[in-house]
Amino acid sequence: MYAAAEEALKSGIAISPTSGFHHARWEKSEGFCTFNGLVLTSVLLKEKGMINKVGILDFDMHYGNGTDEIIKKYNLDYIVHYTAGKTYDLHYPLLNFIKPLDRK
Repeated sequence: MYAAAEEALKSGIAISPTSGFHHARWEKSEGFCTFNGLVLTSVLLKEKGMINKVGILDFDMHYGNGTDEIIKKYNLDYIVHYTAGKTYDLHYPLLNFIKPLDRK
């Protein structure tokens, strides 16, 4: 993931055929995610001065809880995490493509 992000910054496009990162929390793995490569990549890019801000687009259709937890724990305010799973009702997957739930 890091190599793909670095390449995208250089050439404008890259692909990372990886998955299973968004559930890993700061103290443990979770949901088949061994570590959180999304946050790790973001932190490495920031530390190397390659980025100032990063957006993580997580459209896995279920909540990337580990990513949110790590961002909050370490106050990584330069990372904006968009996760589709937080807005959609996973108990009725057919409805996910119709409209997001109103969670007022």
